[in-house]
Amino acid sequence: MRAALEFLRNHWVSLLCGVVAVVALVFGIMGMTSDAVRKRMQSDILQRTHASSIANLKRNPKNEEIIAREKKRVELFDAEIKRAMEIARQINARDPLLPDVFPKPKQEVDRFRFREAYRDAMSQLPVRLHA
Repeated sequence: MRAALEFLRNHWVSLLCGVVAVVALVFGIMGMTSDAVRKRMQSDILQRTHASSIANLKRNPKNEEIIAREKKRVELFDAEIKRAMEIARQINARDPLLPDVFPKPKQEVDRFRFREAYRDAMSQLPVRLHA
């Protein structure tokens, strides 16, 4: 009992600050979870972002010409992406050194053939890279 009283006497300021902080957190959380705050924040967000007018525009578009132009731009962009992907596939096409070696060779001798083909390819690599 005496040790507890000694601890309280030595650390009463820290303990009091901790209790005040916990109480402040509890009141803050209780205040932020109330319905009034939630409704006010939602209405504030709707006013700042003009989200209510966006829903109206979706139902009744105002400028068909701009919408058609944007659709055309999206179609052109998709075509360019497809063309770029095809070119990338052609550039990055790789042929295996030996077919049917991976993941498991059909014959055990294929492992040794692959090792020899790999060594030959690695020795030719500086020549192919003009190094």
